[in-house]
Amino acid sequence: MSLIRRLNRPSEETEATTTQSAGVHQGVTFSQLYMGSVARYGEGKHGQVATRSLAIARDEYAPGEVGFTVPHSHTDMEQAYYIVSGEALVKVGDEEARVGAGTAVYLPLHVEHSFKNVGTDTLKILVIGAELNPQPAGA
Repeated sequence: MSLIRRLNRPSEETEATTTQSAGVHQGVTFSQLYMGSVARYGEGKHGQVATRSLAIARDEYAPGEVGFTVPHSHTDMEQAYYIVSGEALVKVGDEEARVGAGTAVYLPLHVEHSFKNVGTDTLKILVIGAELNPQPAGA
């Protein structure tokens, strides 16, 4: 297993894998899981580097408010968004902000969050997650 992964858009040799829930994530045009826990995603099932508790994915959402997530929270994972490009209206708890490239957003446990693409370009986001109490492989 390679511990080094180049984070680039798939070419003809590699294909993107959508791991997003269609009910929560709308307007996804690209989704690739780069690292993810064995307990949540399986041993390299989506082509990712298998980890114990860390997840990193790159997601892209269609422009014009077509791309968005519905308000939701997580009981088992802290997350962060890093906006690579595009513009989003992000809501975390009672906070709301219009954000762009270079912005990091922390998503605490049990706090409702959502976003929508409010720009004219594709919204590109790195999603980083850390599972709490992950189960080791084979448990």
